[in-house]
Amino acid sequence: MSQPPSDLEATTRLRRAPWVAWRDIVGAAGIGFLWLLAVGAVLLVGAKLDYPGLGAHADPVKVLTGIVMFGLATMRVPVGVSRLSIAVLPIGALVAFGWGLSSAARQAVAKLAAPGLRERVIAGARVAVPFAIMCWAAALIFRFRGGTNPLGADAGWALVAGAIWGGLFGALGGLRSRG
Repeated sequence: MSQPPSDLEATTRLRRAPWVAWRDIVGAAGIGFLWLLAVGAVLLVGAKLDYPGLGAHADPVKVLTGIVMFGLATMRVPVGVSRLSIAVLPIGALVAFGWGLSSAARQAVAKLAAPGLRERVIAGARVAVPFAIMCWAAALIFRFRGGTNPLGADAGWALVAGAIWGGLFGALGGLRSRG
């Protein structure tokens, strides 16, 4: 007759369960997306201070749409009207967002108890999958649809940029974690 597992053994087995690992990774991607929105909000406030008439009489949904578009533009996702698109790469805003995503990934990877450096980096890079999906969905949902020329971020580029930057900053967070 075998003995029941101790609390430590049960906790260790539960931590290594794949669904628990993905739960933490998706949570880190969500925190990273919130950092992206925070950076977008700071950029929108900066634009509003420069041009006081920007967004005059805008409802909260339009303000949130602007925040999402500025956040996605932080990752060099083209934002466009008809055939005209603009893509910029504000390095300071990207570093602030990257620090937030990297910190969230670091905490998620530290919970996984990955033994080696390579495993921690790979676990951190997995943040790219849910983060890219969040960016893609945000680009599809948050658009200015009114008028003859709708304004929005390119959803395909949002998916690609979310995967690239999410993988890069997630891997950096995995590298920073201590096993």
